[in-house]
Amino acid sequence: MERMAPLSRKRKTAFGGLFGRGLRMAAGHHHYFTEKPSSECRQGTVRYSLPGGQLLTFATGSGVFSKRGVDFGSDLLIRALPALRGRVLDMGCGYGAIGIAAALMNPDADVWMADVNERAVELCRQNWLNCALGREGEAERRVILSDGFSRISGHFDSITLNPPIRSGKARVYMLLAACHERLAPGGALYTVIQKKQGKDSASAELSRLFGNCDDIARKAGYHVLRATRDAKMGVSSGSGGSNGNDGCSGNDRDSGNGVSGGNGGGGGSGG
Repeated sequence: MERMAPLSRKRKTAFGGLFGRGLRMAAGHHHYFTEKPSSECRQGTVRYSLPGGQLLTFATGSGVFSKRGVDFGSDLLIRALPALRGRVLDMGCGYGAIGIAAALMNPDADVWMADVNERAVELCRQNWLNCALGREGEAERRVILSDGFSRISGHFDSITLNPPIRSGKARVYMLLAACHERLAPGGALYTVIQKKQGKDSASAELSRLFGNCDDIARKAGYHVLRATRDAKMGVSSGSGGSNGNDGCSGNDRDSGNGVSGGNGGGGGSGG
């Protein structure tokens, strides 16, 4: 059973810079949530079947999460997602499984993806193009290199998250709080976590942040949790990325295929 770092009593109010230099130095080696993996990039491919049977091929590589195949938790999360609308963000997208799946299953949704790991972002952009979801320029805009929400602006109707459990409980909880801040009123966070890796405490934390938390799918010790922001709650106008070229502002969909670029899934975060 993996032990999580204890949650600090002093909570941060700014949610950028969650996985930066200090974490890498403290860990002593590089993880999939490292910004610049130092390992040699050995690329490969994995195949994944969407609900409904569509077969996808993803480029993967060393230094990213679940490089040998879409992990069980991400797959459970994908299959538990309802129909999505509006602006959707896959936070910690890795090589793109969750976000690309969300974009393909919801062609009218405005999907974005983000990860702190440079290698994961490049693979995700490649997979976005390989899955015929948009042109190259759009992939570069919609798959964003960002440490947490530091380079992401605006609010979202849905956020998907396979959280980076190995980064520690405190950082995961800060990321949950950041997702709450960046959801539009009535928007929902969908996240997946194993019971042995802290599902009960994460559920309690989501209930504290959102006032609700529903367990919408479970299998083999994994749980998909949904937390919905109060529809009557306003949003702050100050949330925004540090660079106007990096933020997810506007409804910038590719008119050629009707699907906006995606920031999806499953590779870069995860347990």
